[in-house]
Amino acid sequence: MFEPSPKPSAERLSLVYFPIAVGLVLCVFGVVSHSIRIYREIEIVRRLPGAGPAKPLHAFLILAFLISMIGLLLCSRLGLALSIFALGCVLLVYASWYEASFREWKLIREFSPVPELIPSHALGLLNASWLDIAILFAVVIVLAWQIKFLICTFRHREEPK
Repeated sequence: MFEPSPKPSAERLSLVYFPIAVGLVLCVFGVVSHSIRIYREIEIVRRLPGAGPAKPLHAFLILAFLISMIGLLLCSRLGLALSIFALGCVLLVYASWYEASFREWKLIREFSPVPELIPSHALGLLNASWLDIAILFAVVIVLAWQIKFLICTFRHREEPK
């Protein structure tokens, strides 16, 4: 009359935890790299008295990655939704970074005597390294993967047995 639910196999568990593990690795990597960047900015401000205050950009990214990590460690739908929200916030911080960089590049090009000699920057992000761009692409991929995974968990739940 009632069929027992199939026991989880090693293959099924590995498929479930792989997106979570990839997300955790990305979050740890993001926290470490942006912690190093914010430390460098604080050191520059400390050593150069005329330098402006450190921008909170990297602090927001660290906070978003930590919230995403906590969501992934919960191993639930709510945690996955929290992680998706936090990674969306990471994308918003990158978008605001691009917007601020765009304004600064525009001013530099406008008042430069030879605008052709101004070097271009990675994706238009001021003071961005290739590592920042790699993290951005990884966040987009992991975010899409987590959204797909969350949608699949709702589909499997609603299927009649």
